[in-house]
Amino acid sequence: MIAYELRRALSGYEFRVAFCVALGLATLQLCFVPLQYCAADAWAQWRSGANGMPPTVWASWMGGTPQSIWSVLFYYLSPLLCCAPFASSGCADLNGGLAPVLAARSSAGSYARAKLVASCASGAVVFIVPQVMNLLATMLLVPLVQPDPVTMLFPITSRAAGAELYYTSPLCYTLLFLAIGTVYACLLNCLCAACSYRIRSRLTIILLPFLGSLLLSFLLDSVGLACYSPQNILSPYQQYPGMSIGAVLACLAAALASVVGYTAAKAPGADVL
Repeated sequence: MIAYELRRALSGYEFRVAFCVALGLATLQLCFVPLQYCAADAWAQWRSGANGMPPTVWASWMGGTPQSIWSVLFYYLSPLLCCAPFASSGCADLNGGLAPVLAARSSAGSYARAKLVASCASGAVVFIVPQVMNLLATMLLVPLVQPDPVTMLFPITSRAAGAELYYTSPLCYTLLFLAIGTVYACLLNCLCAACSYRIRSRLTIILLPFLGSLLLSFLLDSVGLACYSPQNILSPYQQYPGMSIGAVLACLAAALASVVGYTAAKAPGADVL
């Protein structure tokens, strides 16, 4: 059942569209920032090192360029792009009558678990792969120089979460934020799967995580906690410093465990299955 749902998730039209959009944003950022640093005449003096440190990977890739509209768009649209591929498939199966057939071939619990795994996997691929490809491509264009806080060329300040890790091991810092973003993408997909038993509109299910993230960002910003907004915890450059990585991971893990537990408990008893 898991293999079947994974094939559906990673070969569907929705997945291809979401992945292409995410990869397109990563490619545009690569063309407008690292490629310009590498080849444009306007940056020739900076490349020569005459002004100090030349352009570096960690201040050029999409996770380190809050000044790039393409980076901002990627992290802003991530809740939508990560849920578009397969989060609404439960609605389609229930509305089309496929869900009872699939559940009858194994069990309702197996079907629900496979749906969760496939949704989370597709969302993780859409979130991780474009960023990794952008980072690797940036390494081909600009030097891989260790970040130095004295230069003030890097987006991470002393108040940012994991600042010490960033300036000692930027790769580990990047992997940490990729993990945080992956957990958040999985949480959103699991929420969509849980809502599919109550809401039968595919469009509503797809838009719900994005609109919910916007609302959560607005509410957190209103009470002075913008550093914990979804867009801020997804973006390695941390536009709003001050959050606690431990608190973010604890909240995401607790929420994910609750949603998965609720879905696993409710799915076997759903009348339609």
